[in-house]
Amino acid sequence: MVATVGNYCILVEDIGSAGIQAILQISAGLGTPPNQIAKKVCQAPSVLISEIDLESAEQINQLLKSIGLNTVVDNEDNISIENCQLYDVAIRYLEVTHLKETLDIISHVIGLEPQKILSLSSLPPGIIIGSVGIGLIDALQKRLAENAKLLFAKAHEDIYDIFVEDTQYLPHELKTSLEKTYGKSRGYIPLGVSYEDAKKLFVKLPKGNSSRIFQRKLLSYDLVLESANHAPEAIRALAKILDIPEKIIQRIMQNTPIVVAEALDYEQSIRMCELAKESNINLTNRLYNFQQYSLYIDQYRHHSSIAELKEFYDIALPNRLPAKIKSGFSELECQILTPQFDAMGLVYRFEQEMSE
Repeated sequence: MVATVGNYCILVEDIGSAGIQAILQISAGLGTPPNQIAKKVCQAPSVLISEIDLESAEQINQLLKSIGLNTVVDNEDNISIENCQLYDVAIRYLEVTHLKETLDIISHVIGLEPQKILSLSSLPPGIIIGSVGIGLIDALQKRLAENAKLLFAKAHEDIYDIFVEDTQYLPHELKTSLEKTYGKSRGYIPLGVSYEDAKKLFVKLPKGNSSRIFQRKLLSYDLVLESANHAPEAIRALAKILDIPEKIIQRIMQNTPIVVAEALDYEQSIRMCELAKESNINLTNRLYNFQQYSLYIDQYRHHSSIAELKEFYDIALPNRLPAKIKSGFSELECQILTPQFDAMGLVYRFEQEMSE
């Protein structure tokens, strides 16, 4: 890919169908370190090659397109992308039955091993990659389709909240201040403040704590219908809020509490809860993946379940059932294990762990 000096450049619009291997190919062809190429591709739209003549630019552009990148040739005088915004990206898996496919797609794009991606996404807020451009985000979301939803936010900008572990020791003054201002001092606390202000509060926590601060835009919320209101006007209102038929609402109300909407952002979840409250509907927003669950198994249908459970999460069945098997499962882990347990013929349940 040797080019002569000119006034043209090649702009990377997004990663397209390419992945980390394409970046290595470009690096070898241009004689440029892979990390520099990766930065330009991941932070697209960006200028990949500059100061070349039109003929060379068009030839190189065709090669880049052949390996999957979405690129264009333009005159350098027309390019102005110095203020390109960069984002941190988190993920919410919507179809866990396609989890392997989803992880493989992400791995192909960003170069991390699937298990590492799953590990990163299991701890809220679930950031899988940082400082990337909107081009990569859009291209990756297109590939993931309905299997997952990407959430993104500018680093150290927008609104921040805090999560305080139930076991976290808090100085009396800080505990009192949190309870006075936010009504609680444990769990998810919607501070709604800047990164600087959230950091000031966070540093007051004792060192070595497992609590954390995070951007609200990187979180997702589920809506939970806590109790039923069978009044016709309430059913009509909830059907309108959730955009589902009234007949389905009537069936839903027979199984409360129940999750009625998933993967919403904070503002959307709050707005829907407020609309529900106006019609005396007990709808609450619940932060996804912060709860911890214990696994109980009542019975199993075949002995091969024991070996399979040992393979998954080092779970072993006791001699007598029903029994509590293991604690500390995240909501994501429960979602992953559910279809596996169903296929194994286990009679089981996950129950949310309650704080002392």
